[in-house]
Amino acid sequence: MCISFCAGVSASTAHTWTTLSGTGADDVRVMTRKSVDDPGRPAGIVLSAATSFWLPVTPKRVFEFLRDENSRSEWDILSNGGVVQEMAHIANGRDTGNCVSLLRVN
Repeated sequence: MCISFCAGVSASTAHTWTTLSGTGADDVRVMTRKSVDDPGRPAGIVLSAATSFWLPVTPKRVFEFLRDENSRSEWDILSNGGVVQEMAHIANGRDTGNCVSLLRVN
């Protein structure tokens, strides 16, 4: 999953990010690429979009907020205001934050 994500957002000479709108801190960038020989995925166009913004808190606090299932309904539109429950927690190292969680929305 991590390799697939990194491949999707990594630019190369063939796949570069294009500024869609805005300048500087307000820009939105997009990248498209063809997916042809990706096992388990249908052939087609992959569209990636990105923007960034500044938050007046530490990066650790942002990370903890985003990974906490109790605060997920505050920022994840897919949770649709439902209660998010962690069904499985798979550790990936000694740090408790270094994990993959399987979540369910009720």
